[in-house]
Amino acid sequence: MNALKSVVVFNLVTLFCSAVFAEGSREVMPTLTSKGQLCFNRSRNLFGLYGASPEFRLHVTIADASEKIRFGFGKVLGDNGQDLVFRIKDPAGNIVRPEAAVPTSGPGFISSYNQALAGPLPAAGGYDYLEIQNLTKGDYYFEFNYSGPINDANRRYLEFFDISVVTPGDKVINGRVWSKAWQFWSGSDGYSTYDKFYGKLMILSDDSIVTQVDCNGFRGGSFSFSSNKTGCDNTGSTVDDRKSRSGFSTYPQYKVFLNDPDSILFPTQKAASGLAGPVLLRTNCDGSVAFSIRVEKDCVIKLFIDVNPNPGADPEDVQIIANLLAHPGGDGYNKLTWDGNDNLGRPVFNGKPLTFAVT
Repeated sequence: MNALKSVVVFNLVTLFCSAVFAEGSREVMPTLTSKGQLCFNRSRNLFGLYGASPEFRLHVTIADASEKIRFGFGKVLGDNGQDLVFRIKDPAGNIVRPEAAVPTSGPGFISSYNQALAGPLPAAGGYDYLEIQNLTKGDYYFEFNYSGPINDANRRYLEFFDISVVTPGDKVINGRVWSKAWQFWSGSDGYSTYDKFYGKLMILSDDSIVTQVDCNGFRGGSFSFSSNKTGCDNTGSTVDDRKSRSGFSTYPQYKVFLNDPDSILFPTQKAASGLAGPVLLRTNCDGSVAFSIRVEKDCVIKLFIDVNPNPGADPEDVQIIANLLAHPGGDGYNKLTWDGNDNLGRPVFNGKPLTFAVT
């Protein structure tokens, strides 16, 4: 091989700010015909339900005592009645709003998509809200509950929802509502899985990088949304953890927001390559190639070798996933070896120009 080119690949997401007056259905249902109801299904997980672990709670973060939480819900949908109740707890786990039925009219009831869009501002066409105040700094959370057997058919959906943090001047502050394991329903009243989810969600990694995920018409039916560093699990086997699998495999690690996280409470930074210097390589007489990579911190990398020059990933292209250490010892380089074969097991001819990318 006579031409190996190193390309560092990473994504920077440009976030556009606009005037937003609500946090909830506005973000996950961008149009009137969109689907994206909040879903509670205890047979799958305890997202938003009584007794949920912190990873599955529906959080709203408060900065100081001057702020209030205003909220409302739409019609309760589901297979077995209208028995959904809720309560709110403070950061210490104390109940600050006792259990009550989800409203079906009056304050706290969102009767239309336009009301959900306008938020807790009745004069601007929004809904008549419920409110809690005299709050302390920290993460409050909503809990819901319903009756009946624990099976996949017994679940509940909220046609609309809104949870807004409001300042004394009735200004809604974006980027305060989050969970590590959202659960949505993107079907219709007839429980069709052919309806599409167009929500956009913001992932805040543990090293303060925000990534926007545009679901772009995903057909999910009833589905969970979570994000993490490794995959379906964190066993230490990078290849196995990243494999798709059937069954319940939600591994929530990162906070997922409905809007760009409020930078006052959740400071963010721009993504860097993470590489500490150029990637070195050495070709061997047996046709293999040794890659030497230094990284700024412990991480998972993907080494992509573009064997087929056509755009995108092709069957011949090679992908190596590996855990790298910031301080592996020796000369500080992590060593990876490619055997010189394409992904189909065929030798790559000597002298063939190739490019590779480290992500």
